[in-house]
Amino acid sequence: MKFDRDILTKDQLLLYAVTDSHWLNGRTLHSVVKESLEGGVTFVQLREKQLDEAHFMEEAKDLQVLCREYNVPFIINDNVDIALAMDADGVHVGQSDMEAGDVRAKLGPDKIIGVSAQTVEQAILAEKHGADYLGVGAVFPTGSKDDATEVPHETLKAICEAVSIPVMGNGDVIDAVSCKRMYEETGVDFVMIGRGAQGRPWVFKQIAHYMQTGELLPDPTLEEKMEILLRHIRLSCDYKGEKIGMREARKHAAWYFKGEYGSADFRRRAGQLCTYDDLQRLAEEMLNSRHHA
Repeated sequence: MKFDRDILTKDQLLLYAVTDSHWLNGRTLHSVVKESLEGGVTFVQLREKQLDEAHFMEEAKDLQVLCREYNVPFIINDNVDIALAMDADGVHVGQSDMEAGDVRAKLGPDKIIGVSAQTVEQAILAEKHGADYLGVGAVFPTGSKDDATEVPHETLKAICEAVSIPVMGNGDVIDAVSCKRMYEETGVDFVMIGRGAQGRPWVFKQIAHYMQTGELLPDPTLEEKMEILLRHIRLSCDYKGEKIGMREARKHAAWYFKGEYGSADFRRRAGQLCTYDDLQRLAEEMLNSRHHA
């Protein structure tokens, strides 16, 4: 199924995935995006700055077929010519890329156009020239984009008040408090969460609970964290096989261990994990070290 801007809804922007091959760890973009789609992703953007045009086009065509199988919009980051050539559902452009009006003229009236903005003037101009949604940020400093410009909450709020299209706040929302603060202080329609969930998958439950009740849920106990870690990696190994699952487990275990007693040594040792049994022993040692601290 092809998508156009006339049927784009806020619900389709609800779980917006942006690709990044730095995190593949030997897997293919196809398998990772398929897994994401099966997990409920509602929108996919192909953003691969390191690929040459030929390989980018190859990946784009493959992922477009996949996304259409799941009836999910698929757009291209920056490259309007590739989006046009392959008849993608749309494109997302930054301020250093083609201006939104020129993109609309080139792609036609039916394609989805997202625009990154850092100022009110940029946001107003983008909407005037046909943008369907805005990505604004980084609202806090971020490590996921080398060229990110920090945008104060005051500016993000002014942007939300100045436009009628959906606005996505992008930056390091790391917990329930920072998430609610962004919503309340700015009026954004959506918040992007990245590094805040690394080794902390319970953060989404904490955010949902805090947004609904105003009550902060405590972090899990160390015992609960290790149980979640082991279940996380067990499911990963069951799905992908132990070789790939444990290769990915090295970074996940290091994130789970962060901030705990003796975590520097445990995080170093996490980088040497080879089998699920290795992880079980390491988790048990983590628990025992806390009891003897």
